[in-house]
Amino acid sequence: MKNIINIGIPSKGRLRKDVLNIFKKKKLKLVSERGERDLIGSIKNKSNIKILYLHAREIIQRLGDGSLDIGFSGFDLLKEGEINIQKKN
Repeated sequence: MKNIINIGIPSKGRLRKDVLNIFKKKKLKLVSERGERDLIGSIKNKSNIKILYLHAREIIQRLGDGSLDIGFSGFDLLKEGEINIQKKN
């Protein structure tokens, strides 16, 4: 069984566009069954990666609870949240 890597990307706004450009520059093609409005996607030819399109604040929360492995959000949201997202030993 493959370990799935869950990546959180903002579902709308400027930050979403910036993050999508990062993937595009790295030649990682994001695919979604229902197109741009889908909340779940993947990266073409990378079956162990799941893309979750979430509100930027929810990305911070889900990094904190461990349900996301990687997330893109605003540093301001990270600072104002009281969740410790550092890995616990």
